[in-house]
Amino acid sequence: MYKTVHIVLVIAILTLLFLLTMVVRDQPSAILSIFSRADSAVSTEVSGTETSIQYDHLEQFYFTRNYSAYDTLSYADKVSLKKSQAIITQIKDNCRKMGFSTTWNLLTDFSKPRLLIAKSKNHILYGSNPKTGSTSFKKFLFHLDGDFYSDNFSGNPRGHYEIVKEATFFSSENRINFKDYVKIFSVRNPITRLLSAFRNKQLRKNQFFVPTEGMSDRQQFVKLIKILVSKKGKLRNVHFMPQWEQMDFCRFPYDVVIQFEEAQRYTRLVQSLTNTTHTEYPGSRTETGLNDHDTLYYVGELWGALSSDLKKQVYAIYEMDFKLLGYTKVWEPSFPLFYYQDLLPENA
Repeated sequence: MYKTVHIVLVIAILTLLFLLTMVVRDQPSAILSIFSRADSAVSTEVSGTETSIQYDHLEQFYFTRNYSAYDTLSYADKVSLKKSQAIITQIKDNCRKMGFSTTWNLLTDFSKPRLLIAKSKNHILYGSNPKTGSTSFKKFLFHLDGDFYSDNFSGNPRGHYEIVKEATFFSSENRINFKDYVKIFSVRNPITRLLSAFRNKQLRKNQFFVPTEGMSDRQQFVKLIKILVSKKGKLRNVHFMPQWEQMDFCRFPYDVVIQFEEAQRYTRLVQSLTNTTHTEYPGSRTETGLNDHDTLYYVGELWGALSSDLKKQVYAIYEMDFKLLGYTKVWEPSFPLFYYQDLLPENA
């Protein structure tokens, strides 16, 4: 009898383990394993010489080389760091699922984001992604040098930072120092980013067409979307280009991601990592992220003006942004956040 009971128990345990395996397989693997993978990221030695490091997955993270600095962070910043690493991990996993490489070799690879900015004094490398808070970040770099009055942050850096060119920055000297830079990029839900670009480039500046008298914001938005669709997303304006085409976030070894919807959390983390907390981080000119009333209002007001067919075509243009970044679409309950937002770590 006891032998029969033991056999039944063994079968039950094996069945339970099998079911758990199936559940885990169906979950975002990067988020479920974030604690073990993040811990390995900060304790693993990067192999190779300083000029031939091959970055793959979590090995690129800042604290791989600066583990002792982790203790200087506040508890809130440690949570933000884990969240940031979890987001990057998920993006890398999504990239691999779509067949993209996630490996970047310091010695042989010269690919980089479309606009990569270096602030050597503070060891900052920033991949500038339009309409994700990039103007505020560049303004912050100006402020670090005591320049609080300039208002042109895109056309002329005026010595406050260097726009990276492969031939100049990826020289032997800078390769040696590359690992000491904190490499940052920012992302945003493609739909709110599109609406923000429309507000800035069309409503304020009329860059695409001059509206006829009495033309409402809704009518202008529909007209611009029809132009965008007719050109299959290839407008000659980086603010409307898909993010994945500009940022190389599958391969480039970023350390920190600034999620626009929680920008305040991640910009505070960046300041802590770069010892720049003495300089106040400037807010956006018109938007404050997730809780910005204007942006969310325009989602309902403008997006609702599009036909179902136009909406499908817009989603097709930004399809890879949604798949690689993992952002939700307008009709989904957690819009405009990531589909895995609730799975991000809440404790340091």
